[in-house]
Amino acid sequence: MSSSLDSCTISASEQLALQIIKRTTGSLSFFGSSFILRHVIGTMRKKKENVDPYQRIMLGLSLFDIITSFFAFVLGSSMVPVETGWLWAAGNQQTCTLQGFWTSLGFLGSFEYQMALSLNLLMLITFGWSQKKFAEKIEKPMHCTILLSSFIYATVPLFYHGYNPSCINGQCTFDVIKDDNGSIIRGSEVLSAGCGLVFYATLLLMLVFCTTAMVWVYASVRRQENRMKKYRFGSNSDSASAREIARDESQNKESKKIRKILLLYTLALYMCLGVPFSVHWAVMIHQTIHGKAYHDHDLNFGSMLFSAFMVPFQGVFNCLVYFMPKALKRQRANPGTWLIAAYLDVLLPSKLFCGKITENGDGEGKSSTFGNFGRSVERFLSTRISRSRTVSLRSRTTTGSSDVEPSRAEPSRNVEGFDAANGFEGGADEMDEVETPGCERKKKTVTYDDEFVENAM
Repeated sequence: MSSSLDSCTISASEQLALQIIKRTTGSLSFFGSSFILRHVIGTMRKKKENVDPYQRIMLGLSLFDIITSFFAFVLGSSMVPVETGWLWAAGNQQTCTLQGFWTSLGFLGSFEYQMALSLNLLMLITFGWSQKKFAEKIEKPMHCTILLSSFIYATVPLFYHGYNPSCINGQCTFDVIKDDNGSIIRGSEVLSAGCGLVFYATLLLMLVFCTTAMVWVYASVRRQENRMKKYRFGSNSDSASAREIARDESQNKESKKIRKILLLYTLALYMCLGVPFSVHWAVMIHQTIHGKAYHDHDLNFGSMLFSAFMVPFQGVFNCLVYFMPKALKRQRANPGTWLIAAYLDVLLPSKLFCGKITENGDGEGKSSTFGNFGRSVERFLSTRISRSRTVSLRSRTTTGSSDVEPSRAEPSRNVEGFDAANGFEGGADEMDEVETPGCERKKKTVTYDDEFVENAM
């Protein structure tokens, strides 16, 4: 292999550290996006009408993130031709091309779906659209555009042998291979520059668009708050005005919840992509000004470690934000429960909380596939759930009739398409479902009062 590849690698110890971090965070991102994928597909199988544009956008975003996490980070340098001599390189030119194609497809698709997510929340809050209107007017052309543009972007380099080992990130992407004399052996510099320009332009557009959408939504909610203050101090005391004020207050409350979700998604975007790539851009500009080629090892090792940790972590943050309404609801329904236990209850109900739930809150028939350590963790976490359920049930039975089963209040829907109890429409809470794979459970007799139905956000 050309010396141009031999000279661009960092030291073996630094390669080892970067590969371990990338593969670890990439695996976590893979599983995080897989949880979202499983939830949306499971909801579609039960009742397709329960899935709204927000969840379908998250389905697409998670699918592209899974592709990126697996091929770019989990496999990493394993698909690079072994002739490079890079750490853990075990592939050939065909595997290198395969990695480059799927990595390019996954990155561009995830960028575009991130913009689609911000667009959906922007139209819902600022312009007062319903999810049904968004699905009818925008959604289908939006999905087709994202899929087609991503496929074209990833396919074009195939015709010019454009996917090759790259010094920039230690894996296969659009780059060229040169011999000792600087002559191009494989690839096209024009194609490499063009694909890089499209990549960074799309990334920059995504950051600008998502930031603009977040600011716009924030300003819209602030205007609602100011209007509510005006109604409170300047309206009449008749019943019609009171009902109007109550309706606007309820809608403003739901708008704040959606604003919080958009804020968290945008912050995760900046942490995983905005900050790391800003460092890369700064070094790239500095190298270009001084007439030097940019390589990843031009960064100091600390910056490289930070990028290796944060860039693959997008799927984890998306998973935490997506399931946060459910986790906080579980935590509020079971006072004293740790947030991590609530998340595990949402994500892995069949593994950690598999048992019969009775009126006194005790669990029976626990099963585990994690061995002795897993069973210990399971007992510890499920005991906290059981104790908190016992307290909540006793507090309710002392204030009401013992022969009347508490009824679960119907979630309020003030902003159309948004469920105050579960987040967005279609995200029904599985807390009411008792059939869990691998478990034999009786019908659950535990239901929740109004205070437990509120979204904890």
